[in-house]
Amino acid sequence: MTLTSRPALALLALVVLFAAAQLLQQNGIDLALRSTVLEDHAWYRLVTGHLVHTNWTHLGMNAVALLITLLLFPFYGRPALLAGCVLWNALFISFGILLLFPDIAWYAGFSGIAHGLLMTGALLSFREPVARLLLLLLVAKVGWEFWSGGGGVSSALIEAPVIHEAHLLGLVAGALASLPLALLWPDLVRRRS
Repeated sequence: MTLTSRPALALLALVVLFAAAQLLQQNGIDLALRSTVLEDHAWYRLVTGHLVHTNWTHLGMNAVALLITLLLFPFYGRPALLAGCVLWNALFISFGILLLFPDIAWYAGFSGIAHGLLMTGALLSFREPVARLLLLLLVAKVGWEFWSGGGGVSSALIEAPVIHEAHLLGLVAGALASLPLALLWPDLVRRRS
């Protein structure tokens, strides 16, 4: 596995967006998803809530998750594909939180989207043993988060509760995205020999 130029540029672009959002957040411009986003007509938060993080450690953890995703699934190096998947996941997760989990007052971070990208990649690459293992691990991880209540070490590092509902919504969004992608781009994933 290597990070070729297109996935490397995708990683760099998203990490720059993360850092810019983080700097804006730290300078008083609140970009987190809030439960009042619909009443406030602050629609931008449906996306920016996934770009901003609770702290720099949180940003770093999600950048590493994005790096792993791009290493496992280099087809995300296609800018339009990655942008479309990120936007789809952001909107699905944001509306899911607002409509299905109204008790969540705010959300910040890319982890829900990372779960969605990994789920899409695993389903599109299902013929590969590593993809089947990843699929099993994703479902087991999110199941464990719901059963155990999430958090632990991650909560301490990000200085906030882990919103495992976003991880579940990411898995659902990723699964829903995989079918149209497989139909529209059947050559998206080439089986390794």
